[in-house]
Amino acid sequence: MSADCFFSIGSTHQVCQDHAIADGDFVVLSDGCSGAKDSDWGARFLTRSAYNILKQTKPGYIDTFVNNVIKGAHSYVEKVELEEDCLAATFLCVFQQDKCITVCVVGDGYIILKDKEGDRLTIISHSYDTGAPWYPYYTLSEELTNRYLEYFGHGKLTVEKTVIENGKVTSQAVSYAIKAKEARIPSVYLFPAGTYDLVGISSDGLKSFIQQAKDPTSITNKSITEIQVIKDLFKFKTVEGQFVHRRCQKFLKDYTAQNIKHTDDFSLGVLHVRN
Repeated sequence: MSADCFFSIGSTHQVCQDHAIADGDFVVLSDGCSGAKDSDWGARFLTRSAYNILKQTKPGYIDTFVNNVIKGAHSYVEKVELEEDCLAATFLCVFQQDKCITVCVVGDGYIILKDKEGDRLTIISHSYDTGAPWYPYYTLSEELTNRYLEYFGHGKLTVEKTVIENGKVTSQAVSYAIKAKEARIPSVYLFPAGTYDLVGISSDGLKSFIQQAKDPTSITNKSITEIQVIKDLFKFKTVEGQFVHRRCQKFLKDYTAQNIKHTDDFSLGVLHVRN
């Protein structure tokens, strides 16, 4: 079993606000809010807090685990005397415990599963129509929760499952009102280890890839679908060492040659499942 991760700054950003850590049987990942000052710090505080917990034990109740992650991150913020809202960031994690793979998503992002047999890919995306995801940060106080609901409670969280198999793509989606509790608790998935070879998590930077085309009079940008991006990404030749880092570097080099770039920060973590 192995795990690895990669993160890269988007072409429109001055600081990379994505961060990820991989270690043995888990990956943790966070995407800081572009509108929050120092959220690059906040994303790193979240991943470091989660890392410290997961190095000691595998969590039982995920909501308790996420609460402990945000509390640990908040303690770092107090020590370095940053503003509390630097913690406005998503949180995703994947870990293996015995024959079960647990994945948690708080905010937006992607889960990507590759079957052990065949070429089937399953993608589970989380997106908010307001453009303002629910962050663990908002659980720090009732005031923060209420403020979020006041501004964004009218929106929806959409969870979409897409399956790519034998060249065929099928999708189904379900939406939750943000005012409903289902949209404001960690989304937790349990997968049997015997089914999947790779389980990945990614920030929403996956959907920011564009291809630039130039002619004598204009420049046009064509969006590359996240489905295509994932298909191109998940072509791992090996799953040892820094296999995600190597694959992402090659992937980005190939895309650059085609005038394709990602405008938002992009991060990916992948767990190679043990039998």
